[in-house]
Amino acid sequence: MRVDAEGVSLDGKKPSAETALHLTLYRLFPACGAILHSHSATAVGLSRATPGDGYTLTGHEMLKALPGIVTHETSAVLPIVDNSQDMAVLDAAITPRLLAPGAIPAYLIRSHGLYGWGQDMAEAERVIEAVEWMIAAELAERSFR
Repeated sequence: MRVDAEGVSLDGKKPSAETALHLTLYRLFPACGAILHSHSATAVGLSRATPGDGYTLTGHEMLKALPGIVTHETSAVLPIVDNSQDMAVLDAAITPRLLAPGAIPAYLIRSHGLYGWGQDMAEAERVIEAVEWMIAAELAERSFR
């Protein structure tokens, strides 16, 4: 759905409580033109199976789908924040991680889902699809160990 800069609906639909998280991304990254939020079982599963505040994606060819990454011979940390019904708590937990050097345009909310964004819808889709693919590959790899 579409909302204005204050989170007011532009199409008559009711914005979710998470609209505040979207607005934070638009405020932090003025070039951001689209944000996607998915709830896949693989993303939620990885967030639940991973202790700590992030998961490192290493060596995947799909890393090159993320803005600024030009080789698979690298790593990127996918931040994970604990879920809360209080959007201000989530915002305070994730904002410093998003502004850290080398941060990617994606993060997980534990037991909830994945956020990804880009300059436009095509880039946001590319980010979400790449991160979802890498998560699925990581979980598949674990099943073979």
